[in-house]
Amino acid sequence: MEAIHFSDELLTGDEGIDNEHRLIFFLVNNMQGSVYGGSLEVGLRTYVNILKTHATNHFAHEEEFMALHKYTEMEEHLKEHEGFVNTIKAVEEKMAVGALTFEEIQTMVAEWLNTHIRDMDLKMVLAVRGTASRKPA
Repeated sequence: MEAIHFSDELLTGDEGIDNEHRLIFFLVNNMQGSVYGGSLEVGLRTYVNILKTHATNHFAHEEEFMALHKYTEMEEHLKEHEGFVNTIKAVEEKMAVGALTFEEIQTMVAEWLNTHIRDMDLKMVLAVRGTASRKPA
């Protein structure tokens, strides 16, 4: 599977959020070796657990950020986070019966990340700053 890339297009302008996004991309890209380095089943389960942990922590930070800044579209954003958690649950269920490959999981995660960052996180940071562009904080 080809690596997924964190590009400048995904920068929100908030250093903390951007660094967490970079970490999640790093994890997605670097888990492939550990998945294929041993038991595929154990590797996939480990990969999904690490991803779930980091995503949950990241969502908590974003949710604190939104609450602190009284972000008016917080409810919609939280639904997106909940959607990802539900996606991971579905992945775990499919993995339990051997119905997903690492590549399918990685593709699904990459698509969700790219869409969520562009459509939700950037919008959140810009709204909190009261700007319509990615100006540095």
